[in-house]
Amino acid sequence: MTSDEAPAVILAAVDDNYWVLKGEEHLDAILSGADYPVPVGCIRMASIMALRMELGGAVNLQSLWSVHPQIVGQLRVRNHLLEIDGTTG
Repeated sequence: MTSDEAPAVILAAVDDNYWVLKGEEHLDAILSGADYPVPVGCIRMASIMALRMELGGAVNLQSLWSVHPQIVGQLRVRNHLLEIDGTTG
């Protein structure tokens, strides 16, 4: 991956809640420890309201895959998580 490419997998985070915004097709590999594209991007939002505003009204959070915080913790330990602050304009 070059510096101009976006991660193939992108998560949104609010507190200890995580949702897949992009890359659902890689979830099985991440969960099983098989090869998956790294880094996994994780956009940290200040609140559910901020996330909803960013996604727009057409996206229902309940329709997104959620990821257990321990899975995200393992990505962090493996240094596979690219954490992005989405709280600034």
